[in-house]
Amino acid sequence: YENKNLLHQCALRRFLRHIKNAIDEIAAIRILEVGSAEGHLMKYLKDRNNALELYGVDIDRKALERAQEMNPEMHFEYGNLETGILPKERFDVVTTLEVFEHIQDTENALLNMQKLNAQYFLISVPREPFFRILNFLRGRHWKKLGNHPEHIHIWRKSDFKELVSKYFRVEKDYSSFPWTIFLATKKDY
Repeated sequence: YENKNLLHQCALRRFLRHIKNAIDEIAAIRILEVGSAEGHLMKYLKDRNNALELYGVDIDRKALERAQEMNPEMHFEYGNLETGILPKERFDVVTTLEVFEHIQDTENALLNMQKLNAQYFLISVPREPFFRILNFLRGRHWKKLGNHPEHIHIWRKSDFKELVSKYFRVEKDYSSFPWTIFLATKKDY
């Protein structure tokens, strides 16, 4: 979010617009961001719609402190998608944006997401191989051929849809190059 590169900022603004459009289309008010980090997305959303009730969870306690400083009117707490330490309240939508590429056990994380009390789930990951290629071309992570050192997993769009579809019904594709973004609902079992 703080990268000053013009192309990066352009792509990021488009990504954020796609997220906002998805949230607007489902008329979500109560939003839980899993992997909220410093709260940049929540600030972006709140600046555009003051009626939103925003909650964030993250495993990085220092990031949560920065998020609370930047967004004192929002609620942040420790949470872990892999272990299932997550809020029990009801939300209109749960967002997990740029999270799954960092998670070791994605299947367990998706199972834990199913337990959350929400109607919609907005999930995004970098779209590969394009994300790595763009990183490499802008001189980032050359030793790893453009792959971010904290990314454990990489997915093509079709592969990520297949994974998510094991646990959720993908309702709509809001992808914004170079990210894959799916709006999903729980499957009826």
